[in-house]
Amino acid sequence: MPYLSILLFQLVLHLSLKFFPIYSIDAVSDRDFVLEFLAANSIAAVHLSRIGEEWVLWASEEFGFLTPSDKVSTGSSIMPQKKNPDPMELVRGKSARVVGDLMTVLTLCKGLPQAYNRDLQVSLILISISTLK
Repeated sequence: MPYLSILLFQLVLHLSLKFFPIYSIDAVSDRDFVLEFLAANSIAAVHLSRIGEEWVLWASEEFGFLTPSDKVSTGSSIMPQKKNPDPMELVRGKSARVVGDLMTVLTLCKGLPQAYNRDLQVSLILISISTLK
């Protein structure tokens, strides 16, 4: 066993790690990288949603600061002359999904034992990335 700890110590020095993992479970059970990635995606999605909300508001008849191009807007069946900024409305709606992914993983992680990972097999990271594209 002392030989293993010497090799582990040399590995920590070689990789310039800031801490020495005492137990292998502590070393492999960290899920912070998933939570931090989804939190960053959520923050980006919230900012995009706020920008989208501003564009929708500015394009409304009450303000009229923006007139969306026909390429990125659709008319209403009741009022065909009205131009709805569809991409911005979609951005607002999809941001809720990204924030929901973060809440899902946070809720999953709060109840998981330290080295258990079967509940995290759902690929919420990939879903979050594809939503932000």
